[in-house]
Amino acid sequence: MRYYYILFILTLLFNDFSHSQQTQEFGKIFKKSENQAPVADAGEDIKVTPGGTVTISGDKSGDPNGDVLQFEWSLPPSLMEKENYIYDKSDTVKTHKGKNQGSVDVIKTYTQTFQLDIPEALSIGSKHIIMLTVKDKKGLTSTDSFEIEIIEPEESEIIEEENIAEELEEPVQKTKKQKEPETIISIQSLSIGDLVPMQAEAIDNIIYHMIRDMGMKDVKDPNQFRPDTVYTILEADSVNPAVTVAYNTECMTDSCAAQNAVMEKATHVLSWSFNRHNSLSLHFFNAKTYLEKSPNYSWSISTVPIDPNDFEKIKLPKALA
Repeated sequence: MRYYYILFILTLLFNDFSHSQQTQEFGKIFKKSENQAPVADAGEDIKVTPGGTVTISGDKSGDPNGDVLQFEWSLPPSLMEKENYIYDKSDTVKTHKGKNQGSVDVIKTYTQTFQLDIPEALSIGSKHIIMLTVKDKKGLTSTDSFEIEIIEPEESEIIEEENIAEELEEPVQKTKKQKEPETIISIQSLSIGDLVPMQAEAIDNIIYHMIRDMGMKDVKDPNQFRPDTVYTILEADSVNPAVTVAYNTECMTDSCAAQNAVMEKATHVLSWSFNRHNSLSLHFFNAKTYLEKSPNYSWSISTVPIDPNDFEKIKLPKALA
């Protein structure tokens, strides 16, 4: 029920948006201006015990022009081994030379966050500086840094680690598996019409943050970077071949939006477009179920020829007048 409630709230908020108003307002907001440098934010300093795991994140960094940013992380020697870093195909990783060979020196990526496992060999009290440089598409950069301090574990943490070690010795069937979220939402914009991509991204962003502010955290960021990759959305069987596609940023149908959602590992789709009454139209559905039942289904609008002499006789319902 809460998903239908979300759709109802969103529809009310956007219902009075006319097509002409959108073009005018967004034209003011996204007026062309000179390229400005991005702003790097590497996050707060971190204190962690040897063997702990921390999240390295530059998600608070931003660009005044809305450009996609490249994140360049510079790590001190012996903090991360190259083999411990999980790569995206678009990532570039360089290692230190000499006695620290194999230790990560620089990571260039379009992914905002990654996990860092602190080596247990690091001494208590040692401090390690990590630098972040963000770069926009025109080469402008900004730099920030934060510090990781290695601290001594508290007695309660030591006891907890001992208990975990004892649990690992018990039969495997007694271990608890982390429950996967039942619903992961992918926000998809359909036929954009007169809206430019930047305006569509702005509406995506508004819907995304409204849903997040309502307390739903399992929502895919619609404006996240997506590398050029071919995905398999349907495995082959004895009758049908595998279905492989690339992410489509210009979807015009719900079936296309559903395919995008499957590629993002989302379970549900919230697709939006402007209908013929210039009101925001929202569709919410299960991606895989939709593709199984209506793989080629699409929404369409067509005009009906009317005799001009009879035009005055036509009366619209009050709700549409």
